[in-house]
Amino acid sequence: MVMPSSKAVFGYDVIGSSSVEDDQLETLRSDAKELVEAALDKAGIDLATQRNYSGTGDGSLSAFSEPDLPALIDTAYELHCLLYNHNRRHLPTIQVRLAAHSGPVVVSDREHFQRPTIDLARLLDAKEFKALVKALNARLAVTAALIISDQAYRDAVKGRHTKKLTPHDFARLEVENKEFSAHCWVWAPGLDPDALPEIDPSPTAAPAATRPQGEIPSGTSSQHIGGSVYGVAIGGNNSGSITSNIGYPGGQR
Repeated sequence: MVMPSSKAVFGYDVIGSSSVEDDQLETLRSDAKELVEAALDKAGIDLATQRNYSGTGDGSLSAFSEPDLPALIDTAYELHCLLYNHNRRHLPTIQVRLAAHSGPVVVSDREHFQRPTIDLARLLDAKEFKALVKALNARLAVTAALIISDQAYRDAVKGRHTKKLTPHDFARLEVENKEFSAHCWVWAPGLDPDALPEIDPSPTAAPAATRPQGEIPSGTSSQHIGGSVYGVAIGGNNSGSITSNIGYPGGQR
């Protein structure tokens, strides 16, 4: 059998969708899909090239051409900006986990059970990734959080093909989900790669507290994480010492 060509695989899901009231679920799902697609477009992805689409209820898994991998990773940055503005004005607020990976994929109009897609789903659902997002959420509401495989990191990020996110924006994270075990790389706004919060990946870990919906301070563009600011503002990258526990008022610095 001829080995299929390598594809970039991408997935997302909405954080905490099961806690949303029933009459808001469809709005949450459709708004999240619209925002993710808008972020893909802003990153330079042509949605017409999307293949092997599989809806997951509150998210999806799909494949794109391998050269799209850097743009798929940068989609997390673009989505952060869109979600930040959306969540200041709308309820329920939307928080999203994203994942990217690459590998040989057979393009098919029918459902295809393939290893790269399975690995992508394992990344997205890894308890260590979820626990990290909860730990960050306890400090300031997360907009978008991204996990990528080591291969995707080496090819697209370390290879300097991404335009928005760079190697120093990512932290290494060991994950284990069923038969899948690997070291991966994670990014989220305000995440300091040198000072990861302590996480408890056990299924019985108490839920982390989050800022009440609608309480994101107007004009805030950075996050209070472990005594330093390191992350992404709506207008660009931020780093530096803290002068306020909730960030710098007025947006850009």
